[in-house]
Amino acid sequence: MRKSIYVGLALVLLLSSTAFADTIYLKNGKILRGKISQEDLRSFVVESGDTWQRIQRDDVEMIRTDDTPAQASGQVEKSEPAVAPADGESVPVRRKDASVEMRLKVGSAPGIDEWKVGSASPAAVTPDGGGNLQFDFVLGFYRDSSVALLMSGGVFARSHQGKTPLSKIDYDASGLAFAGGVRFNTSDHLHFEGKLEMDLGSGMPKPETLGITGSYVEAGSYAAASLIIGGYYTFSTPGIQLGLELGSQAFKGSFRTLSTGLWIDQNVSGGDGIVNLVAGYRF
Repeated sequence: MRKSIYVGLALVLLLSSTAFADTIYLKNGKILRGKISQEDLRSFVVESGDTWQRIQRDDVEMIRTDDTPAQASGQVEKSEPAVAPADGESVPVRRKDASVEMRLKVGSAPGIDEWKVGSASPAAVTPDGGGNLQFDFVLGFYRDSSVALLMSGGVFARSHQGKTPLSKIDYDASGLAFAGGVRFNTSDHLHFEGKLEMDLGSGMPKPETLGITGSYVEAGSYAAASLIIGGYYTFSTPGIQLGLELGSQAFKGSFRTLSTGLWIDQNVSGGDGIVNLVAGYRF
């Protein structure tokens, strides 16, 4: 019985010493061969026999899955050029589980094309453009894939303008922005996003554009929905990111005015294409 146990232990040790290896090609031209373990968001450990080495993910060019057993001993690091063997299948670098970015966006907003006062029918308004200033935190979630789910949250300050034959209205709004969508990574530097953004806050027109004083205007609720596609280039990780967003946005904002002792509910709305220039930082 004891002899059988010793034989079993010997087989286990033999199998563990011939575990399949990964081949890691570094950007500096070196090649590492061993078993990948102890992975986290920024690095992993390469084990080969009784030696190990921690590698930063940003230093890796590619990882090749190999069916050749790892050596039980010897040096982990080799100095051959980083060229994948022709008869093997090369796979991309294992990506992080998540990415975190902060972005500042400056761009346009739709003008006002409809103005409703009380129970009267909406009046047509000539849109006169608008502006957007926004700050977001963006999270991307993926695993060994070039496709990621993303979500973001931030704050915005926005303006919408419109004209009628007799007056002009400038509506200013601010609040919180939330978005969810999909990210497509084409390389370590360039990626594209498609997302739906919802904005909630409050707003009111500038009193001088209505021909009344500020004490007679009260802010109301504001909501907007946007479909956005964007392209972003990250120079390094961590590092600076620049991008361009194109999309379509619809909004509605309310407010009240005091006239002859009565508060009158009013709202403005509109919709049009938007453009945002993006400057950010990926952690």
